[in-house]
Amino acid sequence: MSSNNSIAIAPRSERARLAARSVACTTKLQGLAGPALTCVEAREIGAPAGVKPVVWRLLTNREAQDADAVIE
Repeated sequence: MSSNNSIAIAPRSERARLAARSVACTTKLQGLAGPALTCVEAREIGAPAGVKPVVWRLLTNREAQDADAVIE
């Protein structure tokens, strides 16, 4: 049995303005130190009325210590 969880998104012709941030974190697996990870999140600023803002998240093993690294 399969299910379709897709949603319809209205096409946009304009560019989105995004605010980006990153957070460094570490993980523990069964009490042992795991890999160092970075979570990068970008959120749309000023989405059109009635349109759900874009939110994009990335979990990576690359460091992002400054704004240029987050944008990259």
